[in-house]
Amino acid sequence: VVDEKIAIHNNTVKVMTNDPPFKWQLWNLNNYMRFNTQWSYDSGISVQTELGQMPFEISHGTNTVGLPGDYTPPGRFVRLFFFKQFAQINTPPTSTADAITLATALINDVHIPKGVVAHNEPKGDLASDYTQWASLK
Repeated sequence: VVDEKIAIHNNTVKVMTNDPPFKWQLWNLNNYMRFNTQWSYDSGISVQTELGQMPFEISHGTNTVGLPGDYTPPGRFVRLFFFKQFAQINTPPTSTADAITLATALINDVHIPKGVVAHNEPKGDLASDYTQWASLK
């Protein structure tokens, strides 16, 4: 519901949100265009140092550095979109079991544990936000 009207979207990104509105979430993905599914072997600006070529990627997962890790709705939307895309591009599920494993891992990554998000006591919110349930379809 946006401006008291039901909003229906062609959700080609296959990630849902409740707030901010869906179109805002889609536009926000543009802020993360530099992320890559591949290992970056050379930054193009490396120089030889007494320790060897610097900078270089020192560990796995560096292609995700800078993705939001917080529990805000925009942070979870961006993280879920990119992780889903990366997984489907690099190792697409080849069986129902693979698909269920991937879907469960993705949902668990954006699951908010009870008590982690602070409540807004001045506004009368006495309980924090948390994931009450999740569904795989």
